[in-house]
Amino acid sequence: MFRSLEANIYTSKVFALRDAGDLAENATAYVSLEPCNHYGRTPPCSEAMVKAKLKKVVIGMIDPYPIVASRGEQRLRDAGIDVVVGVEKELCKRLIEAFIHKMLTWKPFVTLRYSLSANAHLLNQLGDGVTDSGGYYSQLLQEYDAEVLVLQSKFILTENAASRVTIFTDKEATEEPETAKKGIETVVLDQINLNRILEFVLVDLRGSLVLEAHLNDGTGHNLLQKNIVEVPPLWDESSGESSLTALKSFGRRLKVNNLQPKISGQSIVLEGYL
Repeated sequence: MFRSLEANIYTSKVFALRDAGDLAENATAYVSLEPCNHYGRTPPCSEAMVKAKLKKVVIGMIDPYPIVASRGEQRLRDAGIDVVVGVEKELCKRLIEAFIHKMLTWKPFVTLRYSLSANAHLLNQLGDGVTDSGGYYSQLLQEYDAEVLVLQSKFILTENAASRVTIFTDKEATEEPETAKKGIETVVLDQINLNRILEFVLVDLRGSLVLEAHLNDGTGHNLLQKNIVEVPPLWDESSGESSLTALKSFGRRLKVNNLQPKISGQSIVLEGYL
């Protein structure tokens, strides 16, 4: 996802200038990310802006990628184009947060998502309306390359674009005939953990699971960047084994930053950064 995202960020500027044609001359361009000034799979966006004879470029944020950072901005200034940097910087960061994380750390951007009942029990279901078009969960599946569904000792990885499913397990597993027919691959690992299987994914916790071990693994290795909690209007009267309050030996207390609430369907959704 990171390579394709990088290409989309850079080439979209070039395509916009091509569509504008002569109308771009003496115009002002607004971009969330600094135009690149190096040759890769596409020519530099900064050169396209210079050739288009833009009068002004408003840049949301400087590109964190080392071979780009500030070079595109400087190329525009050298060409006599008026440049403004840092407009709505924080909003621009959120738009491309996965790309920024990848450029700075070369690690995957991982979001932990789960549903809680009103009495703080993990739920094996989503709230009404959240999977509909415009619902938060529907949007997540469009934004993320893959989803990891964690169920006890199994991790079920679904690659959203390819609709490909892989089951990771730490126990000897026999592939069911129907599973094989559907093209579902089973991978048996000596020791299953998040670090072995993650790319840029949404980690979805549902049902009865060994939550404590996975959370310690993810936070201990700084694998998790974002946290999303859905609270539907439900009260769970189960035994409480899946309650988050039972995690008394959880090793780390983490601060959630920039916590923001919103409504999706009938659920309250909380998003924050770890």
